[in-house]
Amino acid sequence: MNQCLRSAMAAAMASAFALPPVHADTVPLGPSFQVSSAHLSSDQESDLNPSVAGNAAGEFLVVWLHETQPLNGGSYTDTIYMRLYAADGTPLNAPVAVGGAAFRSVPAAAMAANGDSVIVWNGVAGGPELRRFDAAGNPIGPAVSAGQCHLPSSYHDPVVAMAPDGDFVMGLTSHTQTLIYGNSLVAAYLETSSNKALRFAADGTPRGSCIDVANLLAVNQRLGPPSLALDTAGDFVIAWNASPDPLTATPSPVYAQRYGAGGLPKGLPTVVTLSGILLSTGGTASDASGDFRIAWSLKSDSVNARFYSANGLWQNLGQLSPATVYTAPSGASPSGGTGTHVTSNAGNQTAITWLGFTTVAHTYVPHLAMQRFAADGSAIGTPLQLDDAINTTPFGVGGPASAIIDDNGGVVATWLDGHANVHARRFSGP
Repeated sequence: MNQCLRSAMAAAMASAFALPPVHADTVPLGPSFQVSSAHLSSDQESDLNPSVAGNAAGEFLVVWLHETQPLNGGSYTDTIYMRLYAADGTPLNAPVAVGGAAFRSVPAAAMAANGDSVIVWNGVAGGPELRRFDAAGNPIGPAVSAGQCHLPSSYHDPVVAMAPDGDFVMGLTSHTQTLIYGNSLVAAYLETSSNKALRFAADGTPRGSCIDVANLLAVNQRLGPPSLALDTAGDFVIAWNASPDPLTATPSPVYAQRYGAGGLPKGLPTVVTLSGILLSTGGTASDASGDFRIAWSLKSDSVNARFYSANGLWQNLGQLSPATVYTAPSGASPSGGTGTHVTSNAGNQTAITWLGFTTVAHTYVPHLAMQRFAADGSAIGTPLQLDDAINTTPFGVGGPASAIIDDNGGVVATWLDGHANVHARRFSGP
């Protein structure tokens, strides 16, 4: 790509998808910074699926999947990595290998008030694994299998949430399929899928048995990975939905179920929306008292959210429709709104991020955006762009953002650039 074309693309992109200016209440604390090693444009080595976790004081860690393949082809080798940062963005260690992973596993992490953390992912054997780290980023023992729910089936990538005292909950989805009809054009599978939850003490000791959250038996349809949030008392909420209807391609309803700290359900599952897609492990967030937010996208055309009190009721009882966080501009193709992620702090301040797309000179150009909300659910300003120019021009953004918000309202977001490198950026609070 020559310099003139790059300059033209940069100017076109700036006018085509420029978001409203950054407000004084949300200021980038410097440019984005690279978390993982540079890979340039090599197809043999790349980083994928980054996620961020943090605590109330603003300390944070970033986890991602590192993937390599021999130059002459052959099998991929996937490894989970992590890197720890102080609240001011100073790196506290170099990237640390966490453990071997299944192909294209999506890791998740959570952090306690004292800086201890846990990372979960799908291991090489295909089952969920976890590994704990102390506040300095040192591993606390080896990676271990989370085998309480182990079934002879395939697992989606697990998710995790942690209370300030270090107790944590893991959520996962398993599925099996049986071919009931197939030819060269079409196949029909009987799918059995289950959402599960596992509770752990801060020292990694399992608490109780596996919790059966939801089950589905259907043809060519399965439950998607859940999203999970945990409050300071240990109560938690899990949200999930199924893959789109195989006949109509209609998105499935999104459900949520509340649980007490002892693992018993609180009431019946809540229907969050009759049509939505939970596209990330960050679809649910909770504050200290158990109020929670759930965000989702709808056919990649919009980003929506509902705000709930700890008792499972809408925070605004008069709000019959969910809050529309973002609507794709008319004519955009693809329209954007994918990779929705939501995070809340103890005071119920919330940030929702998503990956949008626009068209520039017949080329799809992605951008990352964030919308903040006050504790009462009102929007703070308008959406702002997360990624800076160096990561949008001319190579683009390689994946959606994950974000975490601290108790001062500061936000850290992480994402993948077009060269398969992990980036992060810090933002001030209001």
